[in-house]
Amino acid sequence: MSWSLRRRLGATYAVTGVCLLALVAIVALALVRLDRAVIRNSDRLSPAGTDETRYLSALLDEETGLRGYTLTGQQRFLAPYVAGRAEAARLDAQLHSLLATEPALLARFAAVEASAESWSRQYAAPAAARGLEARAAVQTDRGKELFDAIRSADSRFAVDLNSARTIARTAVTCWWPRSRSPSSASCYSCCSSPAHCAPG
Repeated sequence: MSWSLRRRLGATYAVTGVCLLALVAIVALALVRLDRAVIRNSDRLSPAGTDETRYLSALLDEETGLRGYTLTGQQRFLAPYVAGRAEAARLDAQLHSLLATEPALLARFAAVEASAESWSRQYAAPAAARGLEARAAVQTDRGKELFDAIRSADSRFAVDLNSARTIARTAVTCWWPRSRSPSSASCYSCCSSPAHCAPG
């Protein structure tokens, strides 16, 4: 075998080896992205979506129980209010934990918390303390206005959370960089725009 032929074979082997290493690196990177996307979607955003719904439901339980108490003065109507407060506090802490790595979503949720705190401080707590007297001492229209603010803030939070969940789900199905498969046009769009698709 001539020296020039050996050099050509050696160069061919070297290039082949580099290509194989590059392929391994690309596959490894894609698998890391997939793992992160799965974790973000299944371990954080999906449970947060469930807790968001339950959080608003707990606040509604508070509002319903409080309304019954102020209308009747009967202590038994306070049970949903008390239970709702406890459940809302538990879900609040849980949402903070789930969204610890999602600052934009935490900022949205903070607006919900602020509205809930205003409703509780300005209306719910005084009404719960006064019962029937609250109908005269506490402005019920103001209570409705404050609770409507909770609904609005939660609606904005839910929209952003659902949008993040959609992006995360797309990232799971679109884990291979820049797919050009005719059957995965959406994947190509997603993976061609890492800023919109890359999991956190």
